[in-house]
Amino acid sequence: MFMCINEYVFFFFFFNFSPKIYLRIYMGRRYDIENVEGLKACNIKALVICCTYFEYPDHKVPNGYANLRINLEDMGLERISAYFEESNNFIHSHISQEQAVLISCCQGVSRSSTISIAYLMGKQNFFLNEAFSFIMQKKNICPNIGFIEQLCEYEKILKNKITFSSKKYINWFTSDMCGNNAITDFSIECKKK
Repeated sequence: MFMCINEYVFFFFFFNFSPKIYLRIYMGRRYDIENVEGLKACNIKALVICCTYFEYPDHKVPNGYANLRINLEDMGLERISAYFEESNNFIHSHISQEQAVLISCCQGVSRSSTISIAYLMGKQNFFLNEAFSFIMQKKNICPNIGFIEQLCEYEKILKNKITFSSKKYINWFTSDMCGNNAITDFSIECKKK
């Protein structure tokens, strides 16, 4: 009997597929969309495609999968937050039906991680700092600074507070630690009275 100790290792080496980041949510690169064997093995029925039509044309999307297109570039000025509610509802509707979802963007580190973090905040009651750390322990992520600022605003709307230090993040993002996925505490430090 074959037993897989580490699900990530199994799917990566046998299907060259992205890791599961939460329950039935996988996060990856645009080319993971075309890995039909990996999609089937993970019971993925829905795709969140965080790429422009130029980066990933519709004709490449495999048939038989529900999909949501988040048509924006990986630039901080893009209003990714305009998609948070729609993507959260799309992801949650499939998760509720016990169907897995793949959230992907070009490199699998910025747009897809932003949408994944927004889902954990909006539907699973995570604080931003918790969601970021949770995903970072499973996969290399590096949302652009503009997306992080939008996630901070989203947290303020949801929780009426901000737990994530964008200043610490900017220092991390502009250093070599971002590319190395160096785990850092981005929580806001409370000053003692």
